Amino acid sequence: MCANHASHLDYIALVEAMGIPYSDTIAIAAMDFHFDRSLRSWVVGKMFNLVPIERAGSNANSLARASSLLSCARDCKAFLDKGGRAVILYPEGSRSLDGRIQTFKGGVYPILKIIGYPVVPVHIDGTFRVFSKARLLPRLGPISVRFGVPRPIDPARRTDKQVADGSAQEAVEFVGAIERAVRDLARQNPSSD
Repeated sequence: MCANHASHLDYIALVEAMGIPYSDTIAIAAMDFHFDRSLRSWVVGKMFNLVPIERAGSNANSLARASSLLSCARDCKAFLDKGGRAVILYPEGSRSLDGRIQTFKGGVYPILKIIGYPVVPVHIDGTFRVFSKARLLPRLGPISVRFGVPRPIDPARRTDKQVADGSAQEAVEFVGAIERAVRDLARQNPSSD
């Protein structure tokens, strides 16, 4: 699942909309935010199934980020290979500051290629109004989730190195198509954040 990201409630909204147990979902999460050894990271770790990844904007060097990406992708693939499960990615890389969909980052493409499963574009609406990045506590409000048509990843199997070195153009095109699909879903919902 590739979804827009406006709130920490996005994970809950998406899992509830999928109708599968939380134990059958994982989300890729920023190591520098969710795994920083604070009380927040401990609580979040106990509540949700998160797979850490180094973000491009973090203090990690490029080798550490590449290693993190490959490890994250392999963990996600192993999780999905058990069947009946879902992985959630937020290609924007961070929660939106204003509720609008931000540009999707191409860095998710190698993860998607290694995982190899079809990608479902998802638009989550209402979570920004209910619990934006600036709010300390959530408030009541409607939330909706809209699923798009699954998009297959190129079925040609490649090695991890070939995926990591993959065509920049291929990444831009695929991630751009997913972003357009999420934006199209947002336009179908007139109350969109």
